Amino acid sequence: MAKKKKLRKKLRSLRSLAADGHESIASLAERAGIKPDHLYAISCGRVRMKADDIMKISNVTGVPEEEIQVEYKTST
Repeated sequence: MAKKKKLRKKLRSLRSLAADGHESIASLAERAGIKPDHLYAISCGRVRMKADDIMKISNVTGVPEEEIQVEYKTST
C-alpha cells in the first residue's frame, strides 16, 4: 500500500517576511506602499490584512500571495 504524502505550504508571517529581507516592518511597509502603523497593527493582530495589502507585500517580497499568512487575534 502506497503512502499518501500530504503537501503543506509554508505560511509566512509579516515578521518572518521582514526578517528574511533583513529589514523592519516599517521598511517593508515603505517598500510596499503601506502606512507603517497599519502594517504594524496587522503584524500585531489588531487589524485584519486586506487583499490589496497581501498583493502589495507579495509584489515587493516575491512571495506568492497564498503563502502570506493572514494574522489576526480573535476575542474570547
